[in-house]
Amino acid sequence: MQTASFIFLIIFGIFSIAMGLAWISNDARARTRAAGSTLGGLLLLGYAALVAYPEFNRPDLQPEIRKLREQVDMRTKEATDLQKTAATLRAQNTTLEENRLAALTAERQRQAQVLDRLNDIDLDRTPPRAGAHIVTGAGPGPLRATENEAAHRSIETEIDQLRQRLQRREQAAAPSADGQKELMRLRDKMAGRIETDSYSVELYPDKEVVRGHAGRYYAIDMKDAKSGVRFQFDGGKYTLSRSSAEFRSALSTFVGDIMQKLHGNVRYDLYVRGSADRVPYRGRLEPGFEFARVRYMKAAGAGKYLGEFTERRIEAEISNDDLPQLRAAFLQSVVSDVYPTKPPQILEGSVSPEANIRDRNVELLLFVDW
Repeated sequence: MQTASFIFLIIFGIFSIAMGLAWISNDARARTRAAGSTLGGLLLLGYAALVAYPEFNRPDLQPEIRKLREQVDMRTKEATDLQKTAATLRAQNTTLEENRLAALTAERQRQAQVLDRLNDIDLDRTPPRAGAHIVTGAGPGPLRATENEAAHRSIETEIDQLRQRLQRREQAAAPSADGQKELMRLRDKMAGRIETDSYSVELYPDKEVVRGHAGRYYAIDMKDAKSGVRFQFDGGKYTLSRSSAEFRSALSTFVGDIMQKLHGNVRYDLYVRGSADRVPYRGRLEPGFEFARVRYMKAAGAGKYLGEFTERRIEAEISNDDLPQLRAAFLQSVVSDVYPTKPPQILEGSVSPEANIRDRNVELLLFVDW
């Protein structure tokens, strides 16, 4: 189309000039027509040379534009595919996280069941029949052989632990005369404050913190043997990962000095009670200590406890109100590792109305029936 228009302009311009030349004569009217025709032809040729010809020779950009549009469409499609892939990956990650938390919850529940049975033995209660917590009867279908074997091995391990605990109780030697004398010396010593590099023992003013357990209670504080400073939790933390070795060392010293002298000679119990200050906190469970639930003794008010237990379920995101029970659960696990003969029981903790670092701790209470 552009080529035809350009050729038409040239031909029409030449024709106009030729007509002008043909009309040249002595006639004034003919000369006027000739001049007009010649001028029009020259203008057409000038337009063709200066305007039409450069435009005609300009390269066609349509293919390049089409190519760019195709590239834009391709990039848009790739971006859409990437968004879909990202959404799929996020959904898969969410599912994996939910499955991980569910597995952790199931494992913590199983551990809590074992601990409950061990505590029942320590409290002279008849433990439930091994495997009684497993529901039988109609269900979604039989487990695979490997799953059955794993379940049986887990139950057998729990039974062995219970049997070993019973054997330790049956083999505990009766208090001897020397043992009684040493016990009386320890009682007199604990009547005042005991202060060592690793721990301190102080007589608690209340003689019946737990209902039905009247006797003497002692507040125990573990200290870093090098610095002499009490162990404290950092804000928002419920573990002592940075000073765990020092804490276990102090606890081992206390067990050797006090607990081993009590065992088999007098009735005693250990309790842990956590606390937190009022500084608001929201976060996630700490790796390795993702407690799914905490079983603790309910408070009756005024620093006393009912002797009845309840549970607190722990969500994936924890708040300031969870920290007292989580700190007590952490200390319970550490004490149970160092001194498995008498695992401590958790007392319901509280959040202090003040912002004070001294309230970020766990108190270890020792009850002795003498």
